[in-house]
Amino acid sequence: MIANNHLHSGHSEPERGTGTTAAWDHQSLYEKASAGEFNPKGALGANLAPPVLKFDMNGIARAHMDAKGAVAL
Repeated sequence: MIANNHLHSGHSEPERGTGTTAAWDHQSLYEKASAGEFNPKGALGANLAPPVLKFDMNGIARAHMDAKGAVAL
């Protein structure tokens, strides 16, 4: 089951997924996506959820409520 995740525009919530949103694109969701930096911004940084994993892809501990995706706020 996919829980508390975010998909880019054009995708719908997977069957049996919960708390998943789908909107916007890489330009509006990440700080500098073209440079390979995926720090959340805009709606992705504002719509927090309980983390599924305790640490992000950089080994940073996630907060009680954090951004959906691979990089913590």
